Amino acid sequence: MRDLELTDGDRRVVVVAVDKGEDAVTAINEVAARVREQVEVLSLLGDIADNQGKAALHVHALLGHRDGTTVGGHLLHGEVWPTLEVISTEVGASLTKRVDPETGLALLTGTAQR
Repeated sequence: MRDLELTDGDRRVVVVAVDKGEDAVTAINEVAARVREQVEVLSLLGDIADNQGKAALHVHALLGHRDGTTVGGHLLHGEVWPTLEVISTEVGASLTKRVDPETGLALLTGTAQR
């Protein structure tokens, strides 16, 4: 893995090149750990699936940088400072998600009641 930090005006741009056979998530997380910046959580959406009796989170985040730019995607890790408020709403017991062992995906099970 190789990385290079560039400057584009007031913005930092980090280029990460992951070599064949390397774990991309590990490589990107290594670089991200060095490029820390406090951001504001603008949106946090997702669901909680059942994975053999344990909670399996699937969360999308939209984060705001202090310069007004945003970044979004799957939330894999985050360190809270100073606070984060999360409100969770249950859709209904008849409409749940369970991790499918064959695909590894959290899929809807049951039927929605009207």
